[in-house]
Amino acid sequence: MFAAGTGLDMSWKDLSEILKNQYGITPIRGAVSYTKPYPEVYDHLEAPPKFKIPDFTKFSGNDGASTVEHVSRYLAQQGIASRAEHMKIRLFSLSLTGPAFGWYTTLAPGSITTWKQLEESFHAQFFSGSNEATFTDLNSIHPLPGEPVHKYIQQFRELRNQCYSLYLNERILAQIAYNRLKRSVMAVYGPTDFDSIGHLVSKVSAY
Repeated sequence: MFAAGTGLDMSWKDLSEILKNQYGITPIRGAVSYTKPYPEVYDHLEAPPKFKIPDFTKFSGNDGASTVEHVSRYLAQQGIASRAEHMKIRLFSLSLTGPAFGWYTTLAPGSITTWKQLEESFHAQFFSGSNEATFTDLNSIHPLPGEPVHKYIQQFRELRNQCYSLYLNERILAQIAYNRLKRSVMAVYGPTDFDSIGHLVSKVSAY
């Protein structure tokens, strides 16, 4: 069981402070009855040995940030604890702020029993896709006149990292990037098959 003072159990005082600091609301005890959306037993399951709560990157829902990126970062910051279903569910509210935290407090008691349910509810509420790149975006990027090849490839990589729903292996990605290079570059290397973006960089970045 978690030791006292770990901050994993949200008391009335904790909730009151959050409502007051983030929303300017001073709840009257008895007027607000908050019940967590997951089973109470999850609060009594043990954390991994020596686990410390990370300082999670916060998601507000105000800035158009990617929900996919947030979940990925949240699980990475959680480390080994992300292997435990109850830990992923229990700690998720600590990665939320502003309207996103407000949304979390409206989840019905007992409505969340699995991480999949919580993640899908989160995406359904906040996913916009406005910052997500598509295959068309990836296939249309090309070097500008006089732009070094290595700079173009770096831009290609950054755009690829915004393709959250696009699943392409490294060989295909490298081929897409290579096909958008200038004809003068392709004339030097010919129809080459690259294993990865890194392989492509090592071959043509000096051009």
